[in-house]
Amino acid sequence: MLKTLPQCTCDTGPPETRKFNLAVVRSTAQAPIRNTAERMKKALIIATLALSMLGTSPFVSSAAADPAAQNDQTPAMLQGQVDALAILSDQVQSDIGIECTKSGTNDVKVSKVKPGSEAGNKGVQENDVIQDARVEPNVIVLSINRDGRVFTLTLDRKETNPVPLQAMQPKLDVPVPKPFTLKASQFQSTVKKQDIPVLTVLQQKLKPLADYTVELIVDRSLSMRRRDCPGRESRWNWCGDQAEELARNISPLLPKGISITTFAHDHEVYEHSTAQKIVEVFENPHFQLGTFLYEAINDRLENYFAKRRPGSKPLLIAVVTDGLPTPMPQPAMVRDKLISATKRMKDSREITVVFLQIGGRDPSGERFLHDLDVNLVNNGARYDIVHTILFSQLMQSGLSQALVDAVQSNKELADSRTGSPSSDSPRPARGARRMRLNRFGNP
Repeated sequence: MLKTLPQCTCDTGPPETRKFNLAVVRSTAQAPIRNTAERMKKALIIATLALSMLGTSPFVSSAAADPAAQNDQTPAMLQGQVDALAILSDQVQSDIGIECTKSGTNDVKVSKVKPGSEAGNKGVQENDVIQDARVEPNVIVLSINRDGRVFTLTLDRKETNPVPLQAMQPKLDVPVPKPFTLKASQFQSTVKKQDIPVLTVLQQKLKPLADYTVELIVDRSLSMRRRDCPGRESRWNWCGDQAEELARNISPLLPKGISITTFAHDHEVYEHSTAQKIVEVFENPHFQLGTFLYEAINDRLENYFAKRRPGSKPLLIAVVTDGLPTPMPQPAMVRDKLISATKRMKDSREITVVFLQIGGRDPSGERFLHDLDVNLVNNGARYDIVHTILFSQLMQSGLSQALVDAVQSNKELADSRTGSPSSDSPRPARGARRMRLNRFGNP
């Protein structure tokens, strides 16, 4: 005979099941039990009844009792790769200035970036992998993977026929990186924040320029509108693309930016310009008659000498022009200014001037630049500071690499002088340099 059990109270479950009386247990236990099998059967009934009242039925599945197991059975939602081509229709790609293709691994890659487009101006590059794309009113939000680093950028969309929003594949909720302009000088990684900037391969090649104060002097005469550059681009736009690329890639090495001067009948100076500022300058040209180069180059040389201090960086000036300075006094004035500047220099590496001829052949302009390159010392200069790069070479190397080649050649020539280097020793006659200058496109 089982003993009578006291009344039990349970604080869990609905109110109607919190208190229960085990009278049914007592009545069941008072019945005579004649054999072991019958006693075991009734004990099982009693245990099952008690557990069910407590809400812990032994027949509840382990999956239901284990929340973790339930979570494991919940279908996972996709994240990361999306069918970006479903979002980036041909019309959307045209609006922002890119063309995309889908690789064999289903990666959506940028196959072409139109120069001067919204995507090009914001820094999208060929072979970027588009991981995510979102169409919002008047903007496109892209997540781009470049060499393992993820960037998010917002592109303004100048659409003619609005495209309705399209559904995307679901993905898990993840923190969305703060959008930023890809063309800004400070790149941010959503993978890992690094205090020391990681230089790209191109930026590593540009490291020799970090030792210089870099200035660009760019011709904006009417002839710069002529479309005879690769891709039928105008001379002005081609220069703008090259200058913006230089400023963007050199920004980790020269945080203060570079100075740019545009000239025609008059000249304008933009000191410490970022890549974005250079884009603004080239998007708002002020073309004029005349090629008054002397005033522009005189301004920048005098600015350097006025600010020169012990330990100052040497000066690198890149002059981008498409022809002979005009009117006629200008060529002689430019030559005399360069000769005068060499006589104020403290050593042969202090100033380097690189003339980059752009556009179709201009025999008179080429002769002028070649004369500066070869005969500056013969005409009275203390040092040979001029390098000339014709357009055929410039198209192959690009502006950034052309400047690196010029400063490296300048250093090699200074180191190759006989005897120990001396800051007061002039360079050898230019005839010895003609073979080397051939790689810059000179005759």
